[in-house]
Amino acid sequence: MVANTSNSPRPNPKAACERFIACSNSIRRHPDPSGRRGTLVAHTDAGAHLVDQALTDALEVERRLLNGLDASRRDKLAHALQRLLFALEEGDHREVGAWKRADGS
Repeated sequence: MVANTSNSPRPNPKAACERFIACSNSIRRHPDPSGRRGTLVAHTDAGAHLVDQALTDALEVERRLLNGLDASRRDKLAHALQRLLFALEEGDHREVGAWKRADGS
């Protein structure tokens, strides 16, 4: 990590996303009736459109990335990703670090 030696504030991606969401009218916020400190958040039609477009774009990128792999390599990749997801969901990070490459080397 590079230290911030200037007097300028560090970039904050979370804050930038929150500002974008607030400015784009993508969500509605309402006080939570079950507690004064909570806020209920729901997407607007514009927010639903943004999510749909983001998913469409992500699927297109995935299609282009996988297009260069033959069926056997896609199957090996899918299997490895399933194992990774399972290990992460189960919290077994030792298994994740111990994996060999999908081609067995």
